[in-house]
Amino acid sequence: MTRVMAFVGAPLLAAALALAWAAPPDEAKGVSDEEFVAKASAAGLAEMNFGRLAAEQAAGADVKKFGQTMVDDHSKANEELNRIADKKQIRPAPRMDANHLAAFDKLIGMRGADFDKAYLAGQVADHKEAVALFEAEADGGKDADLKAFAAKTLPTIKSHLDMAQKLAGGAGEKEKEKVAEKDKGVPVEPKTATVEGKFGSYADGVLTVMDKEGKPKEFKVEKAVKPVTTDGKEAKWDDVKKDDKVIVTTSDGKVTKVEFKAAGLPPPPPPKSETFEGKVVEAKEGKLTISVDGKDKSFDVKDVKPAIDGKEGKWDDVKKGGKVKVTTKDGAVTKVEAEGGAPPPPPPPPDKAATTEGKFIEYKDGKLTVADKDKERTFDVKDVKPQIDGKDGKWDDLKKDDKVAVTTDKDGKVTKVEKK
Repeated sequence: MTRVMAFVGAPLLAAALALAWAAPPDEAKGVSDEEFVAKASAAGLAEMNFGRLAAEQAAGADVKKFGQTMVDDHSKANEELNRIADKKQIRPAPRMDANHLAAFDKLIGMRGADFDKAYLAGQVADHKEAVALFEAEADGGKDADLKAFAAKTLPTIKSHLDMAQKLAGGAGEKEKEKVAEKDKGVPVEPKTATVEGKFGSYADGVLTVMDKEGKPKEFKVEKAVKPVTTDGKEAKWDDVKKDDKVIVTTSDGKVTKVEFKAAGLPPPPPPKSETFEGKVVEAKEGKLTISVDGKDKSFDVKDVKPAIDGKEGKWDDVKKGGKVKVTTKDGAVTKVEAEGGAPPPPPPPPDKAATTEGKFIEYKDGKLTVADKDKERTFDVKDVKPQIDGKDGKWDDLKKDDKVAVTTDKDGKVTKVEKK
């Protein structure tokens, strides 16, 4: 990564990063509320991560300040968005999108004026996309709370765009001023440089790094300078192992920062896998809703095809009321297994009065569900009160697996429900 940067001019690299950041120009048009939550939360996470990097690595004090503003403002906005999304049972993005992850990897190895130019170019591109996304939701969103959030947050995002554009323009002017001052003999800011290589050793304040040609290079490191991992976590010199990748930053030859990427660090935790079993409520337009323990839960399944009776099927074949099993990893659906065919029709009404005995399953909206010999039967009981100990009772008095007897007349109408 760094070898490529060494031969690419700052203006070209800034343009390349801006293209890597930017989403397709019409992406924000006509997004659903769920897509708005996913895109806005992912963008907010990106602004926080890039802002922290800018607050630490930017050359200009105004760019550092802008980066911290991004961290503060987008942290508050994402917290509010996540509260709304949780209430709506909409899952926000767990991490930055692929474009931003790639741009972050490039930016983390840059320093000085080159960093400022590339970071600000990306911020201008990002905030133009964000303005379009939030305007689309504020004008055309379906959910009132999300529309209100978008409308309230939009002025802040527009102010960020204005700040980024002004700083991006100023970065170019400052570079010209530096060249002019140097030609006049005016003192300029300290020269910053970075050296990449493999860790050799550290002893008595002297750091030895093996450069790309395998030659040792020594640096005097003051006690105040501690090694940090490439993701910004402070470490100890004992944590840096031989052949770990090391990035040494100097200012006028003085070491100001030592970063390392430890080959021996423990791997990230495996993806969290979860399974949900229930009954299908609705399967429509890339969204699956199932009932789990009496509560509806929705999943984004536009990239998943259902397995029906062990074979790949279509969403049109997933019937309401059928049993379904949903498997997720880190919240993303990886597999949907469903029963084939429509649920069996209800049994015909008896020719005469009959009594059905079984275990109480649930009562909801005037419907009683009873397990009769391992088969569930549902009765319309909205005009009937349960008999408990020979007296009228309440449906709340019946508990799951209580034995009940349901009496129906010749037309199949429930005339009596008795707890045994």
